[in-house]
Amino acid sequence: MRILHVMVGLPGSGKTTCAKAIALQTGALRLTPDDWHLRLFGQDMHLPDHDARHEAIEGLMRELAFDLLLRGLDVIVDFGLWTRTEREALRAEVTALGASMVLHPCDAPLEELFGRIQTRTGGFAVTLQMLQEWHVIYEPVTAEEAGV
Repeated sequence: MRILHVMVGLPGSGKTTCAKAIALQTGALRLTPDDWHLRLFGQDMHLPDHDARHEAIEGLMRELAFDLLLRGLDVIVDFGLWTRTEREALRAEVTALGASMVLHPCDAPLEELFGRIQTRTGGFAVTLQMLQEWHVIYEPVTAEEAGV
């Protein structure tokens, strides 16, 4: 059965590192919006169009992922998917395609996330304030949701 691997976590949690490892291990195609966004628009976190641009890229990647699943390929989406509602909606779409979805939670304490962001190369310039705001929104994957 085709598999959509879904990376779940905040910036700095190791989603992309894990996604790259899964891609090497399984041969699945990795779709990371930050890579495309930075190449197309650069460091635009401070611009009002950033969120709309990012959502458009994720939308295109979602369509591409579904098309690839229908063609029999496994895919990795490195989107974050911070809320259970988002993950449940995606799971329903993937199931309707006849594929399965595997969640890969990437969690770390807030201080560790910010430390990683400060030392990484590439990626968006994320402030501690942004990370704190996002941390309030983020819903970690539960054992029930992960199917454990």
